[in-house]
Amino acid sequence: DHAEGRAVRAWPRLTASPEALDELRRGRALLRSTFEGEVLPWFDRWLEELVDAAQHEPNREDECNGLACRLHAHQVLVLRNVEAKDFNAERAKRLLSSLTFLSSHHSWNQERLEVPETEIFEVLQLHRRQIVRWLVEQRKRNALAEFNGVPAI
Repeated sequence: DHAEGRAVRAWPRLTASPEALDELRRGRALLRSTFEGEVLPWFDRWLEELVDAAQHEPNREDECNGLACRLHAHQVLVLRNVEAKDFNAERAKRLLSSLTFLSSHHSWNQERLEVPETEIFEVLQLHRRQIVRWLVEQRKRNALAEFNGVPAI
């Protein structure tokens, strides 16, 4: 199932009334808009501060990179449950940037992220096909030029 971009569920499906489902969907939309409208911009500012600190205080580079890895890991988790129909350029940039940053700056298997690394890998497994499909579609529409501006943080 992971190869097809679907999570394997170990528990039985829960049933809910249409009204309860609507309420849950509204709650999820509110949480998503709060995270993407308020929390992720905080992450962006903190990441910029860490880049600035590492450049002005080279002796803090390792510390700043470690903190940046934690922020990127949390950003991946914020984007974990984005559905394929809601995947857009901003989310793709954020997810790809964070995964790339982690793959090049994080020392794996040393428990420094403060989130389980298995969750990061699960997000990658869950979204990799979706990311590839999205990128292929963008290439067909000649819409990948904006990816030249992927942030370096």
